[in-house]
Amino acid sequence: MPNWIFSTATFSGTEEAVHKLIKIGLEHSGLPSTGDLRQDFNLLVAEGKSPELDKEAQRVVMTKGLTARTFLPIPETYILYDTTNHPNRYPDAAKEQQEKYGAVGWYDYNCMTLGTKWDFELTNVELEERDNRWLFYTDIETAWDYPAQWFVAMKGLVSELKVDFIVDNYYDPPEDDDDPFEACRLYGYVDDGEIKEGRRFEEL
Repeated sequence: MPNWIFSTATFSGTEEAVHKLIKIGLEHSGLPSTGDLRQDFNLLVAEGKSPELDKEAQRVVMTKGLTARTFLPIPETYILYDTTNHPNRYPDAAKEQQEKYGAVGWYDYNCMTLGTKWDFELTNVELEERDNRWLFYTDIETAWDYPAQWFVAMKGLVSELKVDFIVDNYYDPPEDDDDPFEACRLYGYVDDGEIKEGRRFEEL
């Protein structure tokens, strides 16, 4: 797999459903809703961000711009206690993290909830109305793999949304260990809480 994966995600649905997602981002950014979808979208793109954190947290969450954690904040315990690198130094925190969230340390929590090890920025964000449906697009760049679990979590936030994605430089795992990885374009979507990669691969 390459070091960086480039994806495009589309969240589509009724005006109410897409607005609901936008308002979640506004709420976590500490911004009030205007009540209008387009105005709220513009506000989120201009001023939306992950929740305010101190400098130490920058190793865990991006602190500027619209990111994955704008919609799905990381619990504070992963910021306060570096149980990824020093679980024995914080045994009580590590135990609580495992019992409450199912992962010890920010690294494992990110992999579990985002599908990649780091928070990531949402870029080239657009909103479009087409045939009485609204579409919220974003480009994404992630480390090592595309953010599958984040796609699933985003649909979980607003179940009425349709979540589709394209991975531009996916590497199809070879059937034989001696064969090389082949670059291809992957089309997928979220269905019933799972990633579906049921569409045809296109070799690049």
